[in-house]
Amino acid sequence: MALKCCTCHRQSKVMYCSHCINTSPRLLLRYKMELYQVTAAREELRAQVDEILRDAMNGDEQPSDVLGKHLAMLRKTHLKRRTNKIRSKLQQLQEVVQVKRERVRTLKAQMNQPNPRVAHSVETDEKIAQFRSSQQKLTMLQRVLESSKALKFQALAHLFLIRQREHPEFPFTISFQPIVNVQNLCHLPQNVVECSLRSMWDFLLLAGRVLLIELPLQKPAKDVLDSLTGIVLNLLVFLQSLELVPQKFCGDRGYLRSLLRNYDVDRLFYYMVMNRDIELLDTGELHSAVNYDVCHAELQAMFQGSSELSVLNKSIDDKWFLVG
Repeated sequence: MALKCCTCHRQSKVMYCSHCINTSPRLLLRYKMELYQVTAAREELRAQVDEILRDAMNGDEQPSDVLGKHLAMLRKTHLKRRTNKIRSKLQQLQEVVQVKRERVRTLKAQMNQPNPRVAHSVETDEKIAQFRSSQQKLTMLQRVLESSKALKFQALAHLFLIRQREHPEFPFTISFQPIVNVQNLCHLPQNVVECSLRSMWDFLLLAGRVLLIELPLQKPAKDVLDSLTGIVLNLLVFLQSLELVPQKFCGDRGYLRSLLRNYDVDRLFYYMVMNRDIELLDTGELHSAVNYDVCHAELQAMFQGSSELSVLNKSIDDKWFLVG
């Protein structure tokens, strides 16, 4: 149907109804058919491409088309590249293994060759083995012995009830008695001093037997100063054996004087029992060697005169010096 202008009567547009547009072979129906054909062809080509790609990835069959052949060739090239890398790594590892094998072979040859410098016989080897076995057993026995001595020493200290307390003059006690010190010795009754010295001597003698230490003095003296001298000399041996002070500290008079001034007898005794390190400054000066007379003289000097030895308090009742 054509539309005409009412003035000039010219045809301007052509108009069709919807039925004719959809059914007429000369209008949209032809284009629809062509569209359906193009879509079908595209789906068929897509299926072919998918099949070619699937066959090329699987590699089970030899492809016949060009695209499949190219994809198969690309896959083979990739596989060859990976294979070459693996072969190169294997070759490097084989070279490393070969070098190590040569090294092992050389070492075995050196081990099998007799050493001209050291020609051990069978008897010598057996003696060496026995010596090593005995040395190991000796080491084990030494460890057991040290452990046993430490346990017995701790039990001995617990038996004598050696403790520390808060007291300005006598901060340490043994068997419920104050451990005497030189600075405040005159403040204790004679009986308490003698009992304290006797307990200290008993402990040192038993500790020497437990620790297998040979003491220079084995019997306490009746005089207080002589008894203290023996205790100090024995303490020096204990401190040296337990490695609480260096050996030169125990053999020099200057260090002995510093030791008594800084720690006194009671603190030295307590530190030895508790296995505490004793700090002293190295004066760098050499003095005379330590012996009984030197130790006695140093203790005598700390008393500030022998007259104070007779000023021991005998009027105070002894029971006030029992501590808990």
